Amino acid sequence: TSEEKERIAWIQSQPWSATVKDAAIRRQPMPGLNTGVVKQVLGPPMRITRLRAPTKVDEEHWFYKDGSVLIFLNGLLTKVDKPEKN
Repeated sequence: TSEEKERIAWIQSQPWSATVKDAAIRRQPMPGLNTGVVKQVLGPPMRITRLRAPTKVDEEHWFYKDGSVLIFLNGLLTKVDKPEKN
């Protein structure tokens, strides 16, 4: 689709390494990306849960349709939990 072509063109135009670009094209976000970039790569999540710890670290959990949960600390992706495939 034209939307997918635009997404790939945007990814290719970024100043990222070939490894990060390849993962983004395959819709596999890498730790270290910020929330805006992840939205460009995967689209918006179905739901976001925000937690605020006493240490003033903002934590967000983004939930996607495929069961993936992305965990952000202070706006940067730190962990991707994917559902196990049987």
